[in-house]
Formats: sequence, structure tokens, C-alpha cells
Amino acid sequence: MTSPPSEIGRSPLVFRFAPALVLALPLLAGGCASEPFVDYVQIRERSTVALPMRGTATIAAVCYSGNEAAQAKTLQALADAHCAKDNKKARYHLTERYGCTWLAPHVAFFTCVEPAPPPPGEAPS
Repeated sequence: MTSPPSEIGRSPLVFRFAPALVLALPLLAGGCASEPFVDYVQIRERSTVALPMRGTATIAAVCYSGNEAAQAKTLQALADAHCAKDNKKARYHLTERYGCTWLAPHVAFFTCVEPAPPPPGEAPS
């Protein structure tokens, strides 16, 4: 079945505005950047659906978007809080680009290590 002559050559609005939509998507998604977060949740119940997590009890995986150097203190603080549950400190290990969520695509990995002992002659804090 063919279209009536008046509609030949006319495309639906979706196709007419598709290029503009494709160009606008990165701008729209960029405004939705999420706050950094530690990608680790302890499973408390057997019935809970287990989602794959990047971190473990001894590895803090902090997902973030944007510039890592500008957020270094925030990322370190989140990792330190994760490791402090076991009285450990977070030590930066590596960064993986595009390894987390769409809104926080990058992930910085920190290893939980024993805190360094105080120098001789100094009282422990």
C-alpha cells in the first residue's frame, strides 16, 4: 500500500528532529552527574538480589564522574570511610575509566591497608 501523494517525501517528526536530539543528549546527561559513591553493599538477606559490585570488604571502589584530580580529597575520604570499618586506611591503587554507572562512569580503586605505625618517639593518635 502506498502513501497518499501529499505525504510522499515527508518524514515523521521523530526523524526530522533526530539529529538535534542526538546532539543534545550528551548535554542533557552531563547535567545529571551523580555524586561519588562507594560501589559496595553488604548482602544482608538471602532473598536480596545480588548485583555485581566493584568493591569488596578490603577494596574500596569509588565511582565518580568528571575530573579525578579535582575530586581527589572526596574520593579518598569515601575510601577511608569504607576501610575504617575494619580499622584500616585506604591506599590508592588504580583508576578504571568507564567501569561503573552511566552517571558516574569512572571508578577509583583503593586497597584497605593497616595504618602506618607512628614514628619512634611520637605518641599514637
